[in-house]
Amino acid sequence: MVSAYVDSNEKINLKDLTHMCKDIKQCNVYLKNLRFYYDENGDVFKPDVILCQNERLPYPLKNNVKKPGENEIIVPDNISFKNTTLNVHNKKIAICDEIDTAKCAAYEDTFVLNARTFTDVFSDENETQSLELRICSNKDNIYTVYSQLEKILKEKYPASSISYGDVENKESVLSGFENEQTILGILLYLFAVINVTIVSYYWINVRKRELAIRKAFGQTNMEIILMLIKEFFLIIGIAAIIAALVQITIQICRGTMQFGLDSVRMMFMYLGMVFIASIISGILPVKYILKIHPAEGVKN
Repeated sequence: MVSAYVDSNEKINLKDLTHMCKDIKQCNVYLKNLRFYYDENGDVFKPDVILCQNERLPYPLKNNVKKPGENEIIVPDNISFKNTTLNVHNKKIAICDEIDTAKCAAYEDTFVLNARTFTDVFSDENETQSLELRICSNKDNIYTVYSQLEKILKEKYPASSISYGDVENKESVLSGFENEQTILGILLYLFAVINVTIVSYYWINVRKRELAIRKAFGQTNMEIILMLIKEFFLIIGIAAIIAALVQITIQICRGTMQFGLDSVRMMFMYLGMVFIASIISGILPVKYILKIHPAEGVKN
């Protein structure tokens, strides 16, 4: 995530900027540090004003709205609203979704609306000499989009000064673990690993005679352990693929599926979890395997 800072001797018209950026087909670009307020509340907020949207919104939304339409706004659920609309300068803006701040407290007091709605409602604030643009993406090169914005602004405002700086995501690594769904997922994974380990003990007990015969024919303990790990890896891998396909199907049906960097990370995470579960299920019963004697293979 990158912030672009623009300073100009002449005033930058936000409506013109919205029109000039319509051809940007990568990343999400937001106008930052603008002022937003509504009649029912005397506070002033700094909204995320969408200048360009080419990816799914990053907020934990309750209804998974893809984007706010014209005269629509996304509001945080930590602020109570009397109606399903906000009155701003005698104009009504419909609330189309809510940000679930319990999942990420960093989005408290965050309002999200598109640039067209903002410039229509706050027409008296359409011009500014200082501007901050936030460029975000899970799959595209944000610096390519920064270069596009720099070129667009320089052509229209040649005397402007443009710079950028990297910004950390509001949703830190630790905030993911605070998500109750993530905690539930970890607990279910641990429960599954325990179940697989129990099954592996039972499986070895059932195949005790077979393993003893393998030892009698020269297979070492290590070869038997590796064989079991491979078998468990295959079984757990098939289960993980089925689970992934079900999850993808659900996300496609809900319209929240997005292929990008997050999808690649998720794939590697699945592979890592399958590998760890396979290793655990194969290593924990090692003590039991070592006690099997080749002579047990000829017993009735």
